[in-house]
Order: sequence, then structure tokens, then C-alpha cells
Amino acid sequence: MQRIKMNDNDIYNLESHYYDFYRVKDKSGNMGTAFVFDKLTQNDIDTINKFRNTVISAGQYKYASEIKNVRVIVLDKCKREA
Repeated sequence: MQRIKMNDNDIYNLESHYYDFYRVKDKSGNMGTAFVFDKLTQNDIDTINKFRNTVISAGQYKYASEIKNVRVIVLDKCKREA
């Protein structure tokens, strides 16, 4: 049986390594943890998309918009449907 929720241990087992993390809250009140990566491999993207409680987004810094990064948000509750 395949798990539907990603946890912190799954982030540690990815090929890419994160360099920052912080807690986030969306508009509907769901809490989660955002992990910041320089870039993700295609294998990592496929692995992350298997889980229902993850969101992949692109980001940049407020005062240094030329620095781009990728954020993987691991929500505490499942948001996507199968």
C-alpha cells in the first residue's frame, strides 16, 4: 500500500538538498512546512508529485529578484485529490 502523505524524512531522502525551511499557512488556514531548494531534479519532482500533501512552487527573494529558487511545501493535511 502506497503512502499518500509526504513527511520530513522523505525530503531528506531526495537527490536534491534543501538549504532553508520555515512554517507557512495558506488562506484557508492549512499549516505546512516550506523547504527551499536551488533546483530539483526530474526524479525528485516525480517523487514529490506522488504525494497528496505537497505543492511545488517557484520563488524569489524580495530584495534580490534575480535569485530564483524552488519551494516544496509539505502540508500537514492532504489537499489534493487522487
